[in-house]
Amino acid sequence: GTQLLDFLNYNLIGHEANQKIAHINGYNLVHKEHLTNPDHASRLSIYPDSYAWATWDRAWQKYDDSLIWAQNTSVQDIKNICGSTIGALRWKQNFGDAAAERIDTWAYRWLASMWEHNWLMVSPNRNIATYAGWEGGTHTRRKPKWTELPINDIHFIDEVTTIEHVMMDAAADAWLGKKVFGESLSGLAEGVAATMAMSVLKHQPRHQKKLIL
Repeated sequence: GTQLLDFLNYNLIGHEANQKIAHINGYNLVHKEHLTNPDHASRLSIYPDSYAWATWDRAWQKYDDSLIWAQNTSVQDIKNICGSTIGALRWKQNFGDAAAERIDTWAYRWLASMWEHNWLMVSPNRNIATYAGWEGGTHTRRKPKWTELPINDIHFIDEVTTIEHVMMDAAADAWLGKKVFGESLSGLAEGVAATMAMSVLKHQPRHQKKLIL
């Protein structure tokens, strides 16, 4: 809607010269109780959203479709970004699945491209977009474990949420890491099972392939 476009454009213009910012999210899953500053309109994050988002040519030119960094970087390097060894191992799984084409996704490639350059994202603290992919997504394999938040009004041009005052939110990123991206022991186990299932699926004849996860 208009609110989404206004938010994206406001931040694209405001952060255009900031080489540390590479991506503007327009979709938010984090509930108020998991936000450090719930009254702020936006926050910085390490997690880009692959739906309802915007970027600049300067960032997209660094998109690495071959996942060179993701395949060669160490678990420690990823831990330095996401904050935990378990999370780093989970992302190594994700990158491995993407590189082996067990999962068809550009989103992991884009995230890896940004992590390679230590870039950050701007995320709204309210949800201003609705995702329909779980009903009709081409590559969606299973229902999410989280609930989509309703569309909410966001007042992003005020003294508190000016471009200069947007801050990292460790609590919000920790929630996203565990609940959305599987940075946990159970997520790691599910990742192993998913890799095995996708390996079997990949080698089945096309007419037998089903979304089984």
